Formats: sequence, structure tokens, C-alpha cells
Amino acid sequence: MRVKKVLTDTYIILIINFMSLRTAIIPYIVIAIILPLGFTYLISLAFKGMITVDAATNMLVGVIVLSLSLSIINGIGQNLGQDRLLKRLELIASYPVSPGAYILGVSTVFIISSLINVIIMVFSGGIAWNILDRVLRVFPQLLSLLLIASLGLIGIGAVIGTRSSSLPQTYALTNIVSFIIAMFTPAYYPIEMMPTPIRILSQFLPTTHAALAARSLLGVGQYDIVKHTVFLVLLTSIYLFFGLRGIKWYEE
Repeated sequence: MRVKKVLTDTYIILIINFMSLRTAIIPYIVIAIILPLGFTYLISLAFKGMITVDAATNMLVGVIVLSLSLSIINGIGQNLGQDRLLKRLELIASYPVSPGAYILGVSTVFIISSLINVIIMVFSGGIAWNILDRVLRVFPQLLSLLLIASLGLIGIGAVIGTRSSSLPQTYALTNIVSFIIAMFTPAYYPIEMMPTPIRILSQFLPTTHAALAARSLLGVGQYDIVKHTVFLVLLTSIYLFFGLRGIKWYEE
């Protein structure tokens, strides 16, 4: 009976958040799809005729990381911030809905949106740069890496959303952090090209290890896939722990 209630509550939270996301569908499409693809298109236009298969593969990994960073951190951070600071969380708790169901429902929304983002980016980028066959050969493994990285980004977004002191601060931090993560992740370029301080900082990002493992899977790097997958899971677990434990039903 308890499991049935948790699943029912999760479904309710899922639908509420999907309805909320639907009202912001245009900004979401711009941030999650148009902006990353447009950024990558400008790069490919600037180097027209000079882009190799390996360079195109790097760009595909980069555009996926950019899309996930912008959409998930902004989405989950601002969603949790609004629920907490506008007292919607207390209203949800009065239904009553268990904390676990709330967390599972909100997280599932962004896991599903991440899956949709990755599929759109893989097929649009793969077709545009003629590397779709290369990507589809390792698509299940690639998708697994990116979904784990998405959970890590959910954790980072949750850290911001559960600890910011005002909505303007929430909006500012989610935008800034999402861009920093996207730019500090060695997806468009090899990690060896990064300045040492940034390279060190990038090791603490789940997207870095997902990108390096993904590039090896796609044949454009010789990074240790197992090692980076372990680091990816470890960092994702840490960010999820600190992010989700900050959710309180009632603010002091």
C-alpha cells in the first residue's frame, strides 16, 4: 500500500512539473536546443571545410554537454527555488506528499527532458556533421553516461535551489553556474589544452568525466573509460546527496 501511495504521489508531482514546464516551453527550447545548436553551428561555419570527423564528434559531445548544463541546472535549480521560496513546498507537503515522492517526481521530469535533449542532439548533430553511424554504434553506452551526468547536474542545480536566499539570487546563480560548467567541461576540445587551474577545477565536474568517457567511446580520445565512469558516479552521488538533503518541507 505504501509503495502504491509513493508511486501515486510521484506521478502527481511529475504531472504538476510537466504542466509547469509546458508553460515555459519556448524559453526551454531556446535554452536547451536552439542556443547549443546555434553556438555549434557558428563554430562549424567559422571553420567550414576544415572540420574533420573527429572534430565533428567533439562538437557533438560539446553541444550535448552545453544543452544538458543549461537546461538541467536552470530547470531544477529554479524549480526548487520557486517551490521553496514561494512556499509551494509547504502546500505540497500539506496534501500530504512524502519527501521521497516529491524528489522522485521532480527528478524524473528532468531525467525525461535530458533523454529527449540527448536524442535530439544526437540525431540533429549526427546528421548535420555526417557522423550518425559512428554515434549509433555506441548509443546505449553513450546514453548511460549522459544520464548519469544528468543526475549529477540535478544535484548541482538542487544545491543552488535549496540554499539560495532569494529568487533573483537563484536565477543568477543557475545561469552563471550552468555556463561555467559548460565552458569548463573539456567537450569541444581536449582537456590537455585547458590551463592548469581550470583543468584541476574541471575534475570536480561530472560532465568532465562523462565527456572524456564519451569521447573515448566515440573513438576521439584514449581516456580510461572505466576510471572516468567511476569518478562520474562518485561525483554524481556527492552532488545528489548534498543537493537533495537540502530540501525541507518547512522553511525556518
